[in-house]
Amino acid sequence: MSREKYNTEQSALVLEAIRGFDGNFEIKQIEEVLKDRVGAATIYRQIKKLSDEGKVKKQLIGETNYYCYIGDCDNEKHFNLLCRSCGKMQHTDCDCLENFRKEIAKDHGFEIDNDHLIISGYCKECKNEQ
Repeated sequence: MSREKYNTEQSALVLEAIRGFDGNFEIKQIEEVLKDRVGAATIYRQIKKLSDEGKVKKQLIGETNYYCYIGDCDNEKHFNLLCRSCGKMQHTDCDCLENFRKEIAKDHGFEIDNDHLIISGYCKECKNEQ
C-alpha cells in the first residue's frame, strides 16, 4: 500500500471519529476511539490540518484543550454552550447571535470574537434533573 493511500485512509478515519462526537472533544477521546488503527502523531497532524482549514476549532477551558468539528458552518452564527453542571460543550449555529453581535457592536462599540464565545448555563439533561 502506498504511503499516500495509507495517509488518506488514516485521515478519513480521524475525520470520521471527529464527526462522531456530539459537541466538543479532547484528542485523548479520538485516540481511544481509533486505538491501534491510527497513531497519536497522525491524529495531532490531522487536527492541526483541520484547524488550519477552519473546520475544527480549538478552545482552552481551564487547563484542557477542547476541539469542536464545525465543518463548513457559518462562523458569524457559531458559538458554544457550556453546561455548568456536567461540563458538556455543545456546538451551536443560530441566527440570534448575528442580531446580538450587531446590537453589542452598535450599543457598546465592542466586537465579539465568535471563535471564543462560550455561553454557560445548564443542558437539557441537567436542567431536567434539578
